[in-house]
Amino acid sequence: INGVKPTAVPFFLDYPQPFERIPLRYEGENFSRRTGSNRKIPGASQRFARYFSREKDSPNFLAYGPAVPYARGFIIAKFKLTFENLETKIRPLCCLDIFSKEDGRPLVQRYIKPGDVKNNPSGTYELHILLPETKTLEFRVQAEKWSDSSFDYLYITYYQGISP
Repeated sequence: INGVKPTAVPFFLDYPQPFERIPLRYEGENFSRRTGSNRKIPGASQRFARYFSREKDSPNFLAYGPAVPYARGFIIAKFKLTFENLETKIRPLCCLDIFSKEDGRPLVQRYIKPGDVKNNPSGTYELHILLPETKTLEFRVQAEKWSDSSFDYLYITYYQGISP
């Protein structure tokens, strides 16, 4: 256009103004894992969820992925989880985080404790992050040994271009 040749840029880096993308939905049973299994769960979306049994499985990553580059912006990640057979009143039941591949560490994390479960009948837990620059992010759920847990799905809402 006007003598300027367009440059091929990935879709998520090419928007000139802030926008809200329709939330992306990822089903828990489709994530990579190091523990747990997929199980038919009554009330789960698509009838299945990633399930961790404190008696049968070892604490580890119940779900992690997908590794996707995000440009500068704001992300709201909503994890849908349920917990049963709690064996503690104070210890963490799981840890949620948003992991940066470039930094090799979580940029934000949240431990879910029994009090959080009691005060949250919806079972939805949020993480928010403001990215000042492009990073490849992974969304992770780490199961602990203090309860049975299931991870149903993850919603990611991304607002690109919002300056810190």
